[in-house]
Amino acid sequence: MGRPFVGYSHVFSFNDPAGMCPRCEGVGEAVDIDERELIDLDKSINEGAFKFSAYAPGTWYWKWYKLTRLFDADCKLRDYSKEDLDLLLYAEPQPLKNPPPDWYATAKYEGVVHRFRRTYPDGVRDTHKGQTARDLARIIHRTTCPECKGARLNQAALSCRIDGRNIDDLSRLSIADLLALAETWTMPEVAPALENLIGQLRTLIDLGLGYLQLGRTTPSLSGGEAQRIKMVRHLAVL
Repeated sequence: MGRPFVGYSHVFSFNDPAGMCPRCEGVGEAVDIDERELIDLDKSINEGAFKFSAYAPGTWYWKWYKLTRLFDADCKLRDYSKEDLDLLLYAEPQPLKNPPPDWYATAKYEGVVHRFRRTYPDGVRDTHKGQTARDLARIIHRTTCPECKGARLNQAALSCRIDGRNIDDLSRLSIADLLALAETWTMPEVAPALENLIGQLRTLIDLGLGYLQLGRTTPSLSGGEAQRIKMVRHLAVL
């Protein structure tokens, strides 16, 4: 019943490729890195310009960037030309035009920031421990997805509205407010679905959950709330 019509139920699911936000893939959060915590422009490569422990002086990656012989390892990064700095930090994988004699035959050069983003696309994982975990927590940050604003859905799904509200707007209403709104809708084309929705919302309110939002995730619920939600699901099956 929403307008404009954009499709059926699957296009309103952030778990379905047809509905999920392409930027965050339906998560509602975006991963970004603080380059100031990864790169120190006031240091040279030899002085430790790479602030991630895996790229510290003496490590394999540190030696690998020196091995390219593309950069003056004693020059502070701030003094690099724009072209050299972009090459050091942001270059996508590419073969070296004039590889040094001891360069790996099949290896491709890749900028530090580009490699970091590719290696840690999802941010900090529980598998990382010790200094690496501390470095990642310092460098990587999760923010609300700038494209969907946390709605988890793509713009097509969010463009479809009922009385000026899209599915995310409705999910953010309290169950009590959503019930009050749904009871004003006149939709003979989908009367059975609307009747079922109103019945389920009333059941949630009878269980004392009228203050919750349908968009609230299960991990954020208390034990008692989760138990009552479980009861509602059983009632729905019955």
